[in-house]
Amino acid sequence: GGSRGSGTAAVSAEVIPGRRRIGREGVVPVLVCAGDVQAKKPQPAGYLEAASRLGVEPGACVVIEDSVRGVEAGIRAGAHVIAVGHTTERALLQRAHLWVERIAELDAGALRSACVGG
Repeated sequence: GGSRGSGTAAVSAEVIPGRRRIGREGVVPVLVCAGDVQAKKPQPAGYLEAASRLGVEPGACVVIEDSVRGVEAGIRAGAHVIAVGHTTERALLQRAHLWVERIAELDAGALRSACVGG
């Protein structure tokens, strides 16, 4: 049987400098950038491609987003979506399964909560 561990994907070019800055370049094994898909957010293409590259169904994924278009893309992909409200008003991100003010609030409990509908 295959590994049942968690896979990680990033659907953004912004993650590359951040990974280098904190010395975590090998942590995200899958990277999908805007140039890798034709349809941009709010279309789900980026998240569907990331799930495919990880070898999992989108419903097994958690999307962490801070934009209205990104939340919509995650929902359309069929993923569990956590909205981070540090840049966008909470009311605009209400379609997400879970909302947090800062990414630092995310832990295993928050991820589980998003997967069962908050």
